[in-house]
Amino acid sequence: MKVIVLGDIHGNLPALEACYEQAESEGYDWLVHTGDVVGYGPFPDECVHFIHQRNIPGVQGNFDSGVASGAEQSGAMTDDPKDRELADRTLRWTQDRMELWTRRWLDGLPFDVRRAAGHVRLAVFHASPVDLSSGLREDLPEPVWQEYGQAADADVVVLGHTHHPFHRAIGGRHFVNAGSVGQPRDGNPQTGYAVIETGGKVEVSFRRFPYDLDRAMTAVGERGLPPEIAARLQQGR
Repeated sequence: MKVIVLGDIHGNLPALEACYEQAESEGYDWLVHTGDVVGYGPFPDECVHFIHQRNIPGVQGNFDSGVASGAEQSGAMTDDPKDRELADRTLRWTQDRMELWTRRWLDGLPFDVRRAAGHVRLAVFHASPVDLSSGLREDLPEPVWQEYGQAADADVVVLGHTHHPFHRAIGGRHFVNAGSVGQPRDGNPQTGYAVIETGGKVEVSFRRFPYDLDRAMTAVGERGLPPEIAARLQQGR
């Protein structure tokens, strides 16, 4: 089975459109997202409608939960007070502008989604198998990964939240972070997604490609989001 995973979309419709077009061209057996459909980006309602209309399954992210519940804090993964303040400002901006229907749609997203590919069990979460905010970084010690693997109860554990794509194989399990469709933070501003193939063995690859970045950056300003968001999109951080 071939799985294409859309990492955190974050209200970036041009990036989402580019990823979907590329995925349709490439082909897949299952297309899934890792949550945070909204937050930071200028097109929250549009991204929800895009995902809903195409019936793309996925999970609830911390921003999705925060918007749906009216939370005051985003739960963003950062220790920097300025970054946290920016995340909370964009959370409030999103809460103030989203339609009631799309907020309810976000509230209905599940914590995890699962699918079997022959003998291989896949499980998709946002941040970790236990919560929406404990972002798992690639350099965690193996015993920690093993604990999360047991909690996930799956052979392939798919994650988002950190916006940094990676693949680690530990103790017979595969941990895959799909990165971010709408707000990459690995220094590469291009959008992209993860591809997981479960044939004779589990193989993971990452695709990156350009999208209409100017459209996204212009919308940030036109819709009243902080200008720092546009700068981050341009820099891929």
